[in-house]
Amino acid sequence: MFDAKALRKDLFETYADFAEYILAMAKAPATKDEVQFNSVLNLLNTSRKYYADMLAKRAATPEDDAPAA
Repeated sequence: MFDAKALRKDLFETYADFAEYILAMAKAPATKDEVQFNSVLNLLNTSRKYYADMLAKRAATPEDDAPAA
């Protein structure tokens, strides 16, 4: 058995730390024009948008389409 809540919390903390690190390195003056951090930041933002859009489509299912009982 797995504790899904604890796994989710650990995964979120790791992801948040990683995202903050990449954002800080992309904004740092010494690495501002380097492709490696900017491309990872673009990848993170693209994947966030994709999953946010996918979740928004699931949540926006209209109840009017449901057949009447």
